[in-house]
Amino acid sequence: MRKHFAVWSHSAEYAEIPLNIRSVGRYVVNPGWHEKPKCKWFVQLFWTVEGKGEFHADGTRFVSAPGDVFIYRPGDLHDIRPLTASWVYCWITWNHPKAGEWIEAFGLTGRIHHREACPQWLFEEVAEGLEEGVPEGQRRSAHLSHAILLEALIPRGCGPRKSALAERVRKHLDAHFQEVELTMQSLADGLQIHRTTLLRTFQIAYGISPSHYLHNRRMENALALLHRSSLPIKEVALRAGFSDANYFSRAVRKATGMSPREFQMGDS
Repeated sequence: MRKHFAVWSHSAEYAEIPLNIRSVGRYVVNPGWHEKPKCKWFVQLFWTVEGKGEFHADGTRFVSAPGDVFIYRPGDLHDIRPLTASWVYCWITWNHPKAGEWIEAFGLTGRIHHREACPQWLFEEVAEGLEEGVPEGQRRSAHLSHAILLEALIPRGCGPRKSALAERVRKHLDAHFQEVELTMQSLADGLQIHRTTLLRTFQIAYGISPSHYLHNRRMENALALLHRSSLPIKEVALRAGFSDANYFSRAVRKATGMSPREFQMGDS
């Protein structure tokens, strides 16, 4: 998961679709940050991940805590600021003339909605679609934004429990994480489900995307191998499920602050 990102659409082919994406992002802001209040002519949905922030609208102050969804509509004066040492939130905008009506058609009337944890992976997937810069990516992002709105309809405390599918995926990842050929697409194909269904089900059940879970399992195994063996770094990477030794080295340094060799020698 990227700590901070903002992506704007570059495709005009689907501009007439009500859920056509204008932009999407994830921000981490600190005290002292305050965007100058400005009237904006698009729909913007905010979903708090960590910390607290405040929104001003209709002469009212709204405090947003983790899991809260806040919506600005076309013509609103945007006035937001953090309330804690670090406020993390995801956001997405739609600029179709009927976008405001479309959002309300989902039942998202009013300003603030108390929901479950932010489905950050969906915002990330929307961003990846826009970054492709092609109509197909834009269309996929519009589809995923529909999923974001559906998630925003689930009241707090009413989210689904761990499903049998999520448990099945986790067990498969635990059993096969060392296979370098294992990817989210190959896993979805093997289970005969859509990749989006796989990602959404696992994220809801465990609060982490299956790709990050897979990475963590591989890294856990790799560090254990480095700790107890003197195997070549490339061999350790392959045994842990990493096909790219250079990527593996960067991942180890990010996790430990040391290169694989330094970590191995330090624990020898």
